[in-house]
Amino acid sequence: MSTESQETVVAIGLRVRELRKLKGWSQEKLAEHASLPVEMVSRAENARVVPSLGTLLSLCQGLGVGLADLVDPERPVPVDGVTMEESALLRRWRRLGPSAQQNLSGLLDDLLSRER
Repeated sequence: MSTESQETVVAIGLRVRELRKLKGWSQEKLAEHASLPVEMVSRAENARVVPSLGTLLSLCQGLGVGLADLVDPERPVPVDGVTMEESALLRRWRRLGPSAQQNLSGLLDDLLSRER
């Protein structure tokens, strides 16, 4: 498998884990909703297997997302009660280092104080 393909499999696994955790679900709960064995969910999340299209579609159905939501790591995560813009901001926040997060928090505090 090429490095690019392996990176894609890892990104999909991370995305499955991210979406599962946002729902507050265990791997067992996702497996139940996706009608998959728990071992398949675990192997997909940990990039120990290249999921088939059928497995990807089952994971999507279980998570309540579209295939593009699962395979595109840059796509904002769809979460109940969170807009796509808010989700995109959170993804950018997570890519920042601690110092940049602290600076951005200070900037947001300053902007909020001006709004009051």
